Amino acid sequence: MKFIKITFITAAALSAVGCANITVPAPQPTVANVNTAKQLPESVKVGSFKLAAGLSPSVDQGISVRGSNTLSAPSGQSFSGYLRDVLITELRAGNKLDEASAISITGELTKSDLDAGMSTGTATLGARFVVTKTGAVCLDKELTATAQWESSFMAAVAVPAAFNQYTALYPELAGKLLRDADFKQRCQTK
Repeated sequence: MKFIKITFITAAALSAVGCANITVPAPQPTVANVNTAKQLPESVKVGSFKLAAGLSPSVDQGISVRGSNTLSAPSGQSFSGYLRDVLITELRAGNKLDEASAISITGELTKSDLDAGMSTGTATLGARFVVTKTGAVCLDKELTATAQWESSFMAAVAVPAAFNQYTALYPELAGKLLRDADFKQRCQTK
């Protein structure tokens, strides 16, 4: 958490002079998602995540806010890969990650939008999750996480807030999958 604060303080300082280029921080487990993962009856493995067909590859690499302020995927990775890492982090912390599991989760990043408007900011993150159990699809579902917040006219305030809101959507989206009734019923019944 301290790293995240330092990252966004740096972003704020850079925004004051006109541009910030920030990389998303390493995923950290969230209490809510870890507790949800712990309640799953079966462990799962996490397969590949990629960008959905038809989207520009740039969507998977970085997202710009107010011109030259950019939030980038981790070095050598993509935002779809980052979503995968977030899910793995939550499952591992909940002791429900098992590479030998018969249940496998794969995904496609379908939406990645961020707007730090002059008065209201919005962010949307979406993914299509495909879950298989012993090779058969038990869930194929798109889930979306959104955020809306009061934004500022001043970029030094608005840009770090937008980056924080957008980054927070990754564990929120992972949590939506872990809490999804269809996922629990169709794929998690022993």
